[in-house]
Amino acid sequence: MKPLDRLRPFLALLERPSRYLNQEINTRCKEWEGAVYRVLLLFPDTYEVGMSHLGLRIIYHILNDQEGVLADRTYLPWRDALEVMEREGIPLWGLETGRPLKDFHLLEVSFQQELAYTNLLKALDVSGVPLLASQRREEDPIVMVGGAATVNPVPFAPFVDLVFVGESEEAQVEIAQLMVDALVRGASREERVDLLSTVEGVWCPAKGGRVRRRIVLDLEKAPSPTKMLMSPTAVVHDRVTVEIMRGCSRGCRFCQAGFQYRPVRERSVARILELAREGLASTGYDEVSLLSLSATDHSGIHAIIKAFMEAGESSFVSLSLPS
Repeated sequence: MKPLDRLRPFLALLERPSRYLNQEINTRCKEWEGAVYRVLLLFPDTYEVGMSHLGLRIIYHILNDQEGVLADRTYLPWRDALEVMEREGIPLWGLETGRPLKDFHLLEVSFQQELAYTNLLKALDVSGVPLLASQRREEDPIVMVGGAATVNPVPFAPFVDLVFVGESEEAQVEIAQLMVDALVRGASREERVDLLSTVEGVWCPAKGGRVRRRIVLDLEKAPSPTKMLMSPTAVVHDRVTVEIMRGCSRGCRFCQAGFQYRPVRERSVARILELAREGLASTGYDEVSLLSLSATDHSGIHAIIKAFMEAGESSFVSLSLPS
């Protein structure tokens, strides 16, 4: 019996049970048996926060575009569901496939803030995966973490097999190809960890050493989902999100992200408007958010706002900029 089926008798007792029911629009669910490499993307926070995160959406679409690769999603259940899962022995599962976390070859975790570190431990514990990387067995998934809160990986290093440092869009394809080839030839878990540690931007705590931060040099060509995942229930950022710029030229000393995402790279006005139109058409949203560390520093911000104002008069679409 799949984990969700075991949880169903308790759904009426849970807050917002729609979090667990796999009713999103624009999903890319593939056949389990048709995939060579299966990866589970874990956002170690609540569903409402994770569904709002553009980075997870981008990686989800990049991986599912690859031949022989299946990427599923999961989020940390709320406290009421976790209590039931721990009591009944129900593991965390992929929302779309319904398969337990342990059935996947790789668990990719997005750390966006330090408080999520212990949430990963909770996800592993409820799923029956040893917390310490050194104690994991051949059948356990490889645990790789990335995201903004991996600048200092030392505090969580004992609990992960691999750490990705930097921007992973291009590396996702490389990692997927290596994993497909390794699984086809029957490579062991240890061999796969060693193989992935050779990818630029990947650091293996067990090996130590240095790692070079991975950077996507051309944001114009960087992939961005045109059919955005859309939740049937309200989430934190319930709108089309378009990344217009990466990096920040301000150099504020208190801002980690301003240094972490250097250098400054922009998308063209034409590409931004194209992504916005495609996102609106695939979701039915009536609001677009322009995402960057400092949106008003984009060299074409006046042209972008003018185009939206002109289009918005007839389409009733509103525009928002992050603070």
